[in-house]
Amino acid sequence: MSNLSTLEAKEIKALNELFTIWGTSCQEILSTISSNNITLRDCSMNEYEVIDLEARFDNKDTIIQELTFSGDLLGSAFYLLKRDDTMVLLDLIIGGDGMPIIDEFGELQKSIFMETSSQMVNSLIGIIANNVNKKVSILPRDISVNEMSMMGAGLIIELSYLLEIEGKLSTSLSLIFPPPLLKSLALLLFESQPPEKIEERAAPQANAVQEPAPVITQPAVFTQLVQPQEKSKAENIDLILDIPVSIKAVLGKSELTVRELIEMSPGKVLELDKMAGEPVDLIVNDRLVAHGEIIVVDEKFGVKVMNVLSRAERIYNLK
Repeated sequence: MSNLSTLEAKEIKALNELFTIWGTSCQEILSTISSNNITLRDCSMNEYEVIDLEARFDNKDTIIQELTFSGDLLGSAFYLLKRDDTMVLLDLIIGGDGMPIIDEFGELQKSIFMETSSQMVNSLIGIIANNVNKKVSILPRDISVNEMSMMGAGLIIELSYLLEIEGKLSTSLSLIFPPPLLKSLALLLFESQPPEKIEERAAPQANAVQEPAPVITQPAVFTQLVQPQEKSKAENIDLILDIPVSIKAVLGKSELTVRELIEMSPGKVLELDKMAGEPVDLIVNDRLVAHGEIIVVDEKFGVKVMNVLSRAERIYNLK
């Protein structure tokens, strides 16, 4: 920890202890849902101007997500993680090998990131609730790429972890706070600390001048008996089973010039690229999942599925 002019030493110590506990909890969450050994360590805090942070991430695609604090703690923090590193993590979560074939950070990727983020945020809410006597809520907001302007301007505090995935990735995960938000969190920690705990912390060196700091605790967590890597990768698909997806039946496609489009009129016949009787394509998130034939059900069009890609092929196409 260094270069923290807006926080006192006792506040830095209390906050670092709290976020070190949270890092350990997030490490367990990420290891479990990805079936890989993931470490999140070396928690550090530093102050920057937003413009200096932007310069550090210049020309690097960065995933940014806002976390809105409400209740007795008001303000916004932001996750920062390099886009390419995010894609590696998401690929592992859906059962891949950490070498994503699809380079697009699309709606499905955003949904998986949001679900993962929500689990990490819930852990932070639990740790804060265990240490303060106030109500604090945190809501994950929209996810964007390279929108540093979301953080405003001026001074910020970067809380950074070294994130390592054994044999696959070594990067940093950053959580950006405005100084007043961290200052308020530190104040809640000290206000909620029972007097006897402060006395216990100050007792060992009666002759020394010490700044009593709150004792940070965490909710009881029972470690799984099965190692994360022993969990079947297919089980990780459970993480995204409730995410809604759109499905469409494609009868065929055609190409027009702009002139032909402008000159289009009623009665114009468009020739498609499929033969009569050929099955239609069933598309999910722009990925082919099955073929079928058009039928009528209760005066509505429907599609009777004729053949389906294998489960492995469908999972592959969702990546």
